[in-house]
Amino acid sequence: MEEKPNALWRVLSCLPYLVPLMSGLAFGSELYERFPLFNILILVFGPLLQAYYGNPVTPFIVFFALFLIVVRSTKLPHFTRFNALQSILLDICAMLGGLIIQYLPFEIQYSWMGSLCNMLVFITSTGAVFYSVFFALQGKYPDIPTISEAVYAQVQR
Repeated sequence: MEEKPNALWRVLSCLPYLVPLMSGLAFGSELYERFPLFNILILVFGPLLQAYYGNPVTPFIVFFALFLIVVRSTKLPHFTRFNALQSILLDICAMLGGLIIQYLPFEIQYSWMGSLCNMLVFITSTGAVFYSVFFALQGKYPDIPTISEAVYAQVQR
């Protein structure tokens, strides 16, 4: 069994989760209006969201930088590479949720069902991020069904 990574690698392994968190926060507008407590997320991550989405090329560059520099580097600990790839897959899942919502008929998008879909993407993506960060800070591999299995298959020891 592998020993737990040191505190520095634990914290560094959490940083890539900012990417899917920012994607997920875009779906929370309904919750921000109904539950002001969620506005704390926007206060904390607002400046980062503006910097990240301020230039349309930035998410693209961050995505490839994470994949090519972190995930494919065998010099970095497996724990860090695992969390980086898992964050990329969580971001892709949030984007897929957004695409599905975008292609729903207009009547559904702007009805209670569209709001429900947005809230579902927000809660699942931010929940998965907080779950993953919680375990990564403990030095444990976060296990998200299907996603973690795909990550284990791709990240070489």
